[in-house]
Amino acid sequence: MAGLDETDFKILKLLKEDSKQPLKTLEERLGSKSSTIHARIKKLEQKGIIKNYTINLDMKSIGLPLVGFIMLIFEKSETNLDQETIATEIGKLPRTQEVHLIAGEYDILVKVRSKDIEDLGEFVTKDLKQIKGIGSSRTFVSLNIIKEFSDPPYPIARIINQYDN
Repeated sequence: MAGLDETDFKILKLLKEDSKQPLKTLEERLGSKSSTIHARIKKLEQKGIIKNYTINLDMKSIGLPLVGFIMLIFEKSETNLDQETIATEIGKLPRTQEVHLIAGEYDILVKVRSKDIEDLGEFVTKDLKQIKGIGSSRTFVSLNIIKEFSDPPYPIARIINQYDN
């Protein structure tokens, strides 16, 4: 896969667990020199396999426990902008976590985080309504999050997990 070998997958797995761990720790866990590990990490970054290093926030702890999914219909007659431009504008709104162009009855899927149902309602009735080109919408509220991770898709996760130490 993408020219990756067993060591690359092990590095990705360890960085996924904790991207702040020092090279010395990676050296001990992988049995390779830290200079070799550092060079491999740089190559993974240059190839675009590692895009960035980030944190995983507990959204409830920061006051955004509610997840909403909003399906939107793009109305070309209301704007001279295209669907992707409209989706990009939606992505700039506070509370927006994800924006997807989708196929089917609806054109755009938006995932938002809000503090409560009223806050979500304000996003739908005020923030989204300011963007020309959005027609009707349908809003869904998540009752319980079963899985919410940025883990790799199943085949890659399976490969990474086979290199468990």
